[in-house]
Amino acid sequence: MAEGRMLKKRISKSRKFAELKSDKARLLYLMILPHLDAEGRTEADGGILKGTVCPYVKSITQRGISVLVRSLAEMGLIILYETGGERYLELVKFEEFNRINKDKEAKSDIPAPSEIQRNAIPTPGKVKLSEVKENISKEKFLDFVFLTKDEHQKLIKKFGEKLTKEKIVELNMGIGSKGYKYKSHYFTILNWARKDQPPEQTDKLCIVDRKPGYKYQANSNGEKKYLCKECHSAFTALGSSWWNCSPAEIEKIVEKGKQTLRR
Repeated sequence: MAEGRMLKKRISKSRKFAELKSDKARLLYLMILPHLDAEGRTEADGGILKGTVCPYVKSITQRGISVLVRSLAEMGLIILYETGGERYLELVKFEEFNRINKDKEAKSDIPAPSEIQRNAIPTPGKVKLSEVKENISKEKFLDFVFLTKDEHQKLIKKFGEKLTKEKIVELNMGIGSKGYKYKSHYFTILNWARKDQPPEQTDKLCIVDRKPGYKYQANSNGEKKYLCKECHSAFTALGSSWWNCSPAEIEKIVEKGKQTLRR
């Protein structure tokens, strides 16, 4: 996904944007823009939006996001819809404001809204989201995993048939033995696969041991964390978060983590 999206100055003269009921709704709309995929879509679950789009904006709560997102849909700025038990949103006229090079960007994993959903923009107090919910039947795989035909084919296209079977078995075992519960088994498999990917090796050195470093996520100031695998294991051993840590604080946590691992 790209690092951001275009926001044209015509937004200043948008009547729909101006007529939103609150500045919180306007702020959320603007903060959602950089997180849209190549088709102008993203997940609309309140918890996901809160953690991804505005984790540090205290005035916008997880519960409040659901109300704000609905107000954006009521004003016709987004399409709010459900497919396969998951909530999504799509920005209206996304392609008019953004020129997307789809050869360079990853294809959207989010299903498009149906024509019924596109035309069913909620009206306050009249149309409920459940009324435009897409009813797609899911097939059962093994004992506990459920996927639509489209989701299953997407997984095969992405991972191959053999690896897809292995991931379904892994999820099935987790649900059966530990009682895991997920809204979407498709996105759970994608998320687990993402976490399994090794960090990117770089020509940078570890900020602690000066060994060959790997790039992990940036902190809140945009500073990259370059650590060797040993130091990264020590850092995560304490359950620490890089998000609010400076490089100097990272070094202290790594040393404590190493001591913990030696015990």
